[in-house]
Amino acid sequence: MALEVFGNYVVERHLGRGGMADVHLARVRTGARAGTAVALKRLRPEVANHPEYADLFVGEADLSRYLKHPNIIEVIEAGSVDEVTYIAMELMDGWDLHTLLRAAQQRRIAVPWRLGCHIAQMVGQGLHFAHTAKTATGTPMGIVHCDVTPANIFITRDGRVKIGDFGVAFTGATGRALEVGLAGQPHYFAPEQILAEPATPATDVFALGVVLYEMLTWKRPFEGAGARAICRRILRGRTSPPSRHRHDVPHELDALVLSCLRRRAATRPGPWARLCSRIWGPPLRRLPTAQSLVDALRTFAAPAPLGPDNLQHYLQRVNIDAPAPVA
Repeated sequence: MALEVFGNYVVERHLGRGGMADVHLARVRTGARAGTAVALKRLRPEVANHPEYADLFVGEADLSRYLKHPNIIEVIEAGSVDEVTYIAMELMDGWDLHTLLRAAQQRRIAVPWRLGCHIAQMVGQGLHFAHTAKTATGTPMGIVHCDVTPANIFITRDGRVKIGDFGVAFTGATGRALEVGLAGQPHYFAPEQILAEPATPATDVFALGVVLYEMLTWKRPFEGAGARAICRRILRGRTSPPSRHRHDVPHELDALVLSCLRRRAATRPGPWARLCSRIWGPPLRRLPTAQSLVDALRTFAAPAPLGPDNLQHYLQRVNIDAPAPVA
């Protein structure tokens, strides 16, 4: 079967589908990057007919010029071929966090809380860079990701943690996108997003708090039967601490996670550097180092898909103390 040629790319296989685009594995045909594998993200035709959504997709490409950071997925180029808008991104040789968490839960393997903190800290560094990004003239851009979820967090085989998909990273965009189901998952919405209020860096703090809670417990802090019920729970702002579900979570980590989930944005931790120092500082010391994460991920070097055996090995390698069972 002949492979599809799309501009300067040869499309090899389908990788997944998001709210606005399909993603394929592709290789660069010519130029300095010839032969390089990329993730080719193409706007779907039915979405392209809606200018507001096409603008979101193009906006992601525009933002990428300012988002060069080790903890943010690199956008190689963006453009249009035969009226199909695309973004070519670095291909992540590893797994998204959603896949890792699902595999861990299926095997009843608790993710070490120190590993969860390490991943959150790395994502936090990438988000902080985006939050403080400026234009070439020094004007603050006010970027807020607005879609921080496990599916948008990636861990590579060589130990890097990256956040991707800035497709709805516009203040005010979520209020419209929530109506049509394009702006992420309601479990990770901050109260201000639900109320269509301006997004701030604290909006991403809330979502990352939900992700960290999920890494610790396999549960999301706010559940409900459908999006409206979930949003009502979020607006009430009451949830149990992670240690209620897992006894080895320190009380200090309970306090940190719950502070990220506060209903009022102004009361959440910030700036981001201070939050990261709370994750790393006492009494939550002895977290995995970056090198220990790299060493652990080398157990995934074989091309075989993620399975229970290498997942077990991975979690054991990065864990300093054996994790407690999750209730």
